Amino acid sequence: MKRKIEEMEKKNVMRVGYWSIRGLGAPCRMMTMYAGVKARFDVYDVKPKDGGGWDASSWFNTKKDLKKINPLMNLPYVIDGDVIVNQTNAVMAYIGRKLGLWAKSDSENVEVEQLMCEIYDLRNLVVKFAYGRDGAKT
Repeated sequence: MKRKIEEMEKKNVMRVGYWSIRGLGAPCRMMTMYAGVKARFDVYDVKPKDGGGWDASSWFNTKKDLKKINPLMNLPYVIDGDVIVNQTNAVMAYIGRKLGLWAKSDSENVEVEQLMCEIYDLRNLVVKFAYGRDGAKT
């Protein structure tokens, strides 16, 4: 793992992008920190507009340029040299493999992928409960 990190530090610094909240970007940032990789965290803010509504242009202005490279561009993302990956599970899998934090065998890979999907299902239920219209009944 140390050799992979040293090779990466010689190249461009890995960039991880997400909103300024913890959300889906936090595990991606934590993985780079745990591995001891120098990374740049691109943070996008949503700010209130005068007269109401929200301004998310910090992300959407950047997204236009990134979509020229990856038409599926979205948050979270990782930019690692010429590689641009987005979508939460794909980003975590990429970072995990790149930094030696992923499975070491086919059977471990199956376990990791199943667990990642199960965790994401649980995350979706929590989000629906916390933010959805059918949230906690009082």
